[in-house]
Amino acid sequence: MLGWLSSRWTVPAPSDVDVIPCCSLDFPNRFLIITFSFVIPTRLDVEILRQALFHAIEQKIPRAGARLVSRNGQYEWHIPKHFSAERPPARFTQTQLDAPLSAFDFPPSGGDVTQPCVVNVKHEHLFKDPHVPTSLGDLLRPGTPALHVHACTLSDATLIGITTTHALVDAHGVRALLVAWTAAVNGSLDAVPAMPRTFEPLADIAKVTPPTSRPVGEPVRFYFDPSWFSKARFIVSFAWRAFHVRLERRKLVRFPKSWLAEQKRLCVDELSARGTKDYVGTADVLLAWWYKTLFAHRRDSTLVRMKTVVNIRRLLPDFFVHPYLNNAATWTEASLPASVLASQPVLETTLALRRSIDSYVSPTSASVLQAEMAWGAQFAGVGPKLMLPYLPGEEMLVASSWRSAGLQEVDFSGAAGGTNAKPVFTFSTLSEKGWFPLGGVGTLCSETDDAMWLSFTLREDEWTRLRRDGRLYFA
Repeated sequence: MLGWLSSRWTVPAPSDVDVIPCCSLDFPNRFLIITFSFVIPTRLDVEILRQALFHAIEQKIPRAGARLVSRNGQYEWHIPKHFSAERPPARFTQTQLDAPLSAFDFPPSGGDVTQPCVVNVKHEHLFKDPHVPTSLGDLLRPGTPALHVHACTLSDATLIGITTTHALVDAHGVRALLVAWTAAVNGSLDAVPAMPRTFEPLADIAKVTPPTSRPVGEPVRFYFDPSWFSKARFIVSFAWRAFHVRLERRKLVRFPKSWLAEQKRLCVDELSARGTKDYVGTADVLLAWWYKTLFAHRRDSTLVRMKTVVNIRRLLPDFFVHPYLNNAATWTEASLPASVLASQPVLETTLALRRSIDSYVSPTSASVLQAEMAWGAQFAGVGPKLMLPYLPGEEMLVASSWRSAGLQEVDFSGAAGGTNAKPVFTFSTLSEKGWFPLGGVGTLCSETDDAMWLSFTLREDEWTRLRRDGRLYFA
């Protein structure tokens, strides 16, 4: 009887789709609607772009043509077995403006400032059409493609926006899509390796990874499983922040390369004077300086957990043997009291960030990471139980980088008559209807000839304080 009732309540999967449960790394990101924005400094043939995108998805990366579905209590990707005009691989829209790129300030101008400066992200609307999804509910409407692409042609440039749920792609997933898309544009799609429809690397990891004892409450590093009272405190605090999400602002911070080179030189000279062989990267120095600037006014002992996003694909290459669109990222952690972060030299924070990354990506950590991914695989479709990225009373900073994904290296020249058509500027925007509080989250999103660009979210009052304190120039 119970079996019969269960079958009556169960919604069967359509027969004309391949069904893939959302992996545990996709699940937490399903609410985030993100637009990856690209500025191409030449006019592209939009019809070539559209046809090439559809061919690339159909032939090489069909997961990009999936629909996000909530069925029988779990989230799934439904990939049509056959795409058609009625069921396209993606939604593709276009607009045309009789104006030059210079009219829209891409990349934004910081003037002649030789120090880091904050600029507003302008003209975001040019990278998406008015009907682009702005919430998870929009994408869950039956038949809605998860991928929406908008091309805006100017008189001398093309703006491309790729909008989707962050559950579908991470930065390296966007790279996989762009590689196939530009290959189709340039007539070399046959040379691109394909992503099988049912490729599930986390499930493959779980199949071959022997059970292992995990620390109680911490099946994944840098997540916590405290008491329900602590979780309740966290949820209340999180809900309060979500209610005030309208007060958050995402801005761009421009770091001149000449200034960055000098900051890095100072760090390297100090390391040399100490006689150590520690390495620090430019991005490490940039983030350490930025965090010190954000916390310069703090004198309290609140623990700040600084998370750095890491690409799993390169850490477990035996399992990621095909291009992989969906999320495959986790993070490292370096923790410091707020007062220490404010007062200690930039070099010390730089070393803390770099050592946390080096420890995480070392060959000896691969088995631990593999066990963690195997643990997470059991939560496909439903997500793991509530694990906290930081504890009540603490704070969190999260930084990712698009540099290793090489999003500015792809070339759409086949749609520009052979003219070089690489993106000169890239950045991301989040849906204005998103409820997920993102204060303290940033992305090293672009690199121009003279600067590196950080996209960062803070509460409006925090941006106001930075302006008032005079620690940053605001363009």
